[in-house]
Amino acid sequence: MKKKLNLLKILTAVSAATFFDACTQAPAPCVAPESAVPENVEQQPAAQTSAPAAQQTSAQSAVQTAAGPAVESATQTFVPVSSTEEILAQPQQTTQQVPAQSSTAPAATTAQRAVQPAEQPSLQPAAQAQQPAQTKPSATVPEQQQAEQSESKPLTLVPVDPYTAVPNIISDILNYADTMFKQGNIDGAVAYLQRFRVLKPLWNEWVDRADSLLNVFGMSNAERAKQFEPLILEIKNMNRVNAAYSLVAEAADSLIALAPGDSLINFAKQQKDIAYKNTIGKALNEKTAILALAEGKALFDEALKKANEFKMRYRDFENELQIDKMIGYIQRLENSISDEDKKYWEKNDPEKALAEVDTLIEKKSYAKAKVLVERLKASKLRQQAAEKYQKLADVVCTEKRKYASQQYAKATKQKNAEKKKQILQEAIGALNACSDEYPEYEKIKTVMDNIIFLKKELD
Repeated sequence: MKKKLNLLKILTAVSAATFFDACTQAPAPCVAPESAVPENVEQQPAAQTSAPAAQQTSAQSAVQTAAGPAVESATQTFVPVSSTEEILAQPQQTTQQVPAQSSTAPAATTAQRAVQPAEQPSLQPAAQAQQPAQTKPSATVPEQQQAEQSESKPLTLVPVDPYTAVPNIISDILNYADTMFKQGNIDGAVAYLQRFRVLKPLWNEWVDRADSLLNVFGMSNAERAKQFEPLILEIKNMNRVNAAYSLVAEAADSLIALAPGDSLINFAKQQKDIAYKNTIGKALNEKTAILALAEGKALFDEALKKANEFKMRYRDFENELQIDKMIGYIQRLENSISDEDKKYWEKNDPEKALAEVDTLIEKKSYAKAKVLVERLKASKLRQQAAEKYQKLADVVCTEKRKYASQQYAKATKQKNAEKKKQILQEAIGALNACSDEYPEYEKIKTVMDNIIFLKKELD
C-alpha cells in the first residue's frame, strides 16, 4: 500500500510539473486538468492546455533528476495517462489541486529553465491561427478626403517665357554639339545636330497649334464680351464724354466683380486709368481757372467760392491737386489787399491808372509807379498790374546791376584797401535795394548771385 502511495505522489508531481511548464510557455492562459480544476474556474479548450512533446520530455527529465532513482524507475513503468486518471479517481486517494495561474508561483522552475529561447517563437503561430482574419480597409476616411481634395485642386503651372526658355534650350544644344566637336567626337556631334535638324517640321506644327489656341481664346473672349457688352459700352461712353472718375470706377468695379475673365478685368482696369488721367487733366484746368480769378482779376470772393466747390467734387484727389494749399494761397492774396485800395477802384478807372504807370516809368518816377502798381493789384486789372510790376522791377534792377558792375570795376583798380572796401559796399547796397523793393522780380536769383559774388570779393 505504501508503494502505491509513493507511486501516486511521484506521478502527481510529474503531471503537475508538466502542466505548469506548458502553462508558463503558452501564449494563452492555462488551467489545471479537469480532475484538479475547482468548480468555480471556467475551463479552457484542450488546444490551449496542451504543450509540445519536447517540453514534456524536458520537464520529466528535470523531475527525474530531482527525485532520484526511484522516480526514474516509476516513470519507466508508467505509460498510459488514462491509468493515472483511474488511480486519481479512487476514493481513498487525495490529490493536490494546481491553481490556474497563481501569482504565488515560483519565478522559474527547473522545467522552465530547460526550455531554450529558440523554441518559444514556435508557440506564436498556433495562437495567431485562433484569431479571426481581419481585412485591412482600402483607405481610411481622411485619406479618401485628402485624395478628393487633391483631385479638386487645380494644377499649379510654372510660367515659361518663350522668349528666353526656347532660345536658351537651343543655345545649350548647339553649345553641346560644339563641345563634342572640340573634344574630337566629330561623328557624335554630327549625329546630335542631325537629330536637332529633324525637329523643323515639328516647329510648324507648334505654330499651327498656337494659332488654333489663339482662335479658341479669341472666340472665348468674344463670347464673354458679348455677355457683358452693355456694361462695357457704358464704361466706354463715360470715358468718351470725360465723365467723373467716381462714376467710371464704380462701373468698372461692377464689371470686375462679375468675374468676366482676365481679359475683361484688364479692360476694366485700363478704363479706370483712362478715367483717372482724364479727371486729373480736367481738374488741373479748373484749378488754373480758379487761380486766374484771384491772381488776374482780384476776384477773391468768387475764387474762394469756386475753390470750395472744386474741393467737394475732387475730395478724393487732394494729394494730387493740393486743393487746401490753393485755398490758403487765395486767402493770403486777399489779405494782402487793403480795404482802402478796394474802395479806391470803386471811384477810379483802372485803365487810366495802368496807362499812367508807363508814363511814370519813362519819367523815372519809380516810387510813384510802384505805388500805383500795388494799388492796381486790388482792381480787376490785377493781371496787367502784375505785368507792369515785372516791367518796373526789370528797369530798376537793371540800373542797379549796371551801377554795381561799374563799382566793381573801380574796386579792382583801387589800390587803397579802405577805398576798395567802400566801393564794393556801395555796389552791394545797390543790389540789396533791388531785392528789397522787388522781391517778386522774376530775375531775382541773378541779383542774389551778384550779391554773393561781391561779398566774397569784400572778404
